[in-house]
Amino acid sequence: MPWVGLVAAVLGGAVTYAFRPALAGSAAMWLAILVPYLLLALLGLVQLARRDRLTPLLRYQRGDPSIGILVGLTLLLIAWLFTRQWLHGEASQRAWLFSVFLLAGDPAWTAGGALLLAIVVCEEVVWRGWVQLELRERLGARRAWIVCALLYGAVHLPTVVTLEDATAGKNPLLVIAAVGCGLCWSFLAERTGRLLPGLLAHGVFSYFASRSLWLFA
Repeated sequence: MPWVGLVAAVLGGAVTYAFRPALAGSAAMWLAILVPYLLLALLGLVQLARRDRLTPLLRYQRGDPSIGILVGLTLLLIAWLFTRQWLHGEASQRAWLFSVFLLAGDPAWTAGGALLLAIVVCEEVVWRGWVQLELRERLGARRAWIVCALLYGAVHLPTVVTLEDATAGKNPLLVIAAVGCGLCWSFLAERTGRLLPGLLAHGVFSYFASRSLWLFA
């Protein structure tokens, strides 16, 4: 699966470089993630179009917005419950949470929100569109969406080290979020055969989670 390996290698390198405290919240961080994602998304669109899979993936069906928004809000609730249970005020691991929120930067910076949503679109095309199709052709539908989610989480593994805290230690939060949410978004793509429900769920979760420190703090 050469294309899958290429995607994982390029994005793993981008995550390693971009998601560091030195670049947290900066335009350089956003662009370091967006540019490779954009290039891979364009390549993915070409590959999907060649296989006549692009039109089915992009089609709209009534109920897609409701499904996507509901799943996104449910993931927000699960994330909130997780932080309340495991990252409460007395836990040293609470520092992991603030390290992750620093990446999002100033919530008042409108351009940051726009860049985040652009990355969400690219992620869905690359992972739930292109990569999941590649995996489905080799592993079958039952395994492909699970493996896709695990690979999506694996790309974020460098953040365990780059976002570690001196007291709390290595930071697994982004990897946990990527695997957990990735399973939901990949399952939506597999079950519906379309990208829109997962894209909306991804957008709702990522946008509001990254701009709602007050909700999780």
